[in-house]
Amino acid sequence: MDKQLDLLINLQDLDLQIQQLEKKEAEIPLQIKELQREIEGYKHAYEAKVQAVENLEKNRRKKERELEAKESGLAKLKDQLLSIKTNREYQALLHEIENIKQEISQLEEEILLMIDESESEAKRVREMKLEMEESQKLCRTRIEEREQGLVSLRQHKISLESSRETLRRQISPEWLKQYDKLRKSRGGLAVVSVKDGSCQGCCMSLMPQLFQEIKQNDQIYSCPHCHRIVYYNEEREPEAVG
Repeated sequence: MDKQLDLLINLQDLDLQIQQLEKKEAEIPLQIKELQREIEGYKHAYEAKVQAVENLEKNRRKKERELEAKESGLAKLKDQLLSIKTNREYQALLHEIENIKQEISQLEEEILLMIDESESEAKRVREMKLEMEESQKLCRTRIEEREQGLVSLRQHKISLESSRETLRRQISPEWLKQYDKLRKSRGGLAVVSVKDGSCQGCCMSLMPQLFQEIKQNDQIYSCPHCHRIVYYNEEREPEAVG
C-alpha cells in the first residue's frame, strides 16, 4: 500500500476515535447535571411531603383549640341554666346548647379524621425518607462512575491526540492540507473505503476502471463525486455518512 495513503487511513481512524471521545466528553457533564437534578428532585419531593404533614398538624391543633373554646363555651352555658328564670329563656338556652353540642361533635369527628390522616402521612414521610436516601445514594454512585469515566476518557483522548500529532508529522503537507479541508467540509470523514464499486462516503458508483485502479492501493485516489480520499479494504470501512 502507498505509504502516504496508509498514514491517511490511520489518521482518519484516530480522528474518528477522538471525535467519538469528544462526543462522550460533552455528554457526561450533562448526564451528571441530570443526576444532580434527580437528587434535588427527591429532596424537594420529600420536603414538600414533610411540609404537608406539618400543615395537617397545624390544622389539627387549630381545630383542637376551636374544640376547647366550644367546650368552654358549652360549660358556661350550662352554668347559665341555673340562673334562668323564665321557661322561654331556658328553652332558648337549651337550643343554643344543643347547637354547640352538634358543633363539638362535628369538630371531634373532623379531628379524628385528621389524626388518622396525619398518622398515615407521617408513615409515608418515613417511607419517602428511606426511598430518598436510597435513590440519592444510587445517583451519587452513578455520578462518581461518570466522573471517573470522564477522567479515563480524557486520558485516553490525550494519548490518541499525541499519536495523531506524531502521525500528522509523517504526512506530506500537501495531503495533510487536503485531508484537513475534506474533514471540515465532509462531516469529519475525509478518507473512506470503496466496496462493490461504490464510494462508502457518498454511496455513489465509481467507473469500473477507476474502481480497479483504487483496488491496487498503490497511489492516492479521490472519489469523483464527493472528492474524499478513497482506498480499498473490505475489512476496514468507516460508516457511510452521505
